[in-house]
Amino acid sequence: MNEEKNNYKDVCSRCDQTKHRIRQTIERLIKPGRDVHIEMVAVRIKHKALHQLLEKIASRPAESGGILLGPVGTNYITDFYFDHSGTCTGGSYSPDHITINRKLHEYWQPAGLEIKGCAHSHPGNLDSLTYADMGYIKRLMVKNPDMKTFVAPIVLPHHYAIRPLVVSRDQMNRAQQAYFEIFD
Repeated sequence: MNEEKNNYKDVCSRCDQTKHRIRQTIERLIKPGRDVHIEMVAVRIKHKALHQLLEKIASRPAESGGILLGPVGTNYITDFYFDHSGTCTGGSYSPDHITINRKLHEYWQPAGLEIKGCAHSHPGNLDSLTYADMGYIKRLMVKNPDMKTFVAPIVLPHHYAIRPLVVSRDQMNRAQQAYFEIFD
C-alpha cells in the first residue's frame, strides 16, 4: 500500500512538474508585450478515481482504456470504470459501447452519474489525441448535445505518465491541455 501511495505521489508530482514545464514553454514562446494569455483547463478528479485509472491503464500495454464518471450536472470526476471488454490492439482502443451503455442505463444513471469522458493509453511518447480519437469524441458529443466537455486523458504506460486533455463543444476540432485538481 505504501508503494502505491509513493507511486501516486510521484505521478501527482509529475503532473505538477508537467504543468510548470508547459507554462514555462508557453512563456518562452510568447513575445513580450503581446496581449496573449493561454490558460489550461482544470479537471476536478477524485483521488480514488485517478488512482484507479492509473492502476488499471498504466499497468497494461498501450491502447487500453476506461470511462470517467461523475455526478450529473457537475464538472467533477468521481468514478472510473476500466473497460476490460473493450477492443485493444497495439495501435487502437475501441470501447465496448454495448456494455458501457448497459451499465450507464442500469447502474450509473440511477446512481446520479453521467459519463464525463474516456481515458486511454498510447504507445511510446504519443501524448496527444489522434485523428481517430478526435473523430470518436466529436461523434459522441454530436450524439449527446448536453455534453459541454469531454475529458480525454492520455496515459503513457512506458513512462507511467498521464496528460489530461479536454475537448469542448465550442471547439470540437481541437483538444485543450488540462491539469488535474485532485480532491478526496
